[in-house]
Amino acid sequence: MSDHFLKFDDAATGDAALTAAGMAGATGPGWAVERLGTLMTAAVIDADGEIVGTPTALAGYHVNIRLIDTALPSNLTAVEIFPVTPNRRFA
Repeated sequence: MSDHFLKFDDAATGDAALTAAGMAGATGPGWAVERLGTLMTAAVIDADGEIVGTPTALAGYHVNIRLIDTALPSNLTAVEIFPVTPNRRFA
């Protein structure tokens, strides 16, 4: 089993690439897709609980894929990213 984190320019590009890879739905035999969309940075909160820095949008349209006993389709390898601390993961 392997998890992959992908970043596309926008939703339409991501959906087209996933469809071309045979992953148009949310799940299929040996795979699951989670479309996260636009991710946000966390708000900065001071010691008094006041918000002192607002969240900002991260560039791109984000998608997580979990694969079981298969490799990431070749058309998706160019958009794979390797976050140190992923925003969301599969449970």
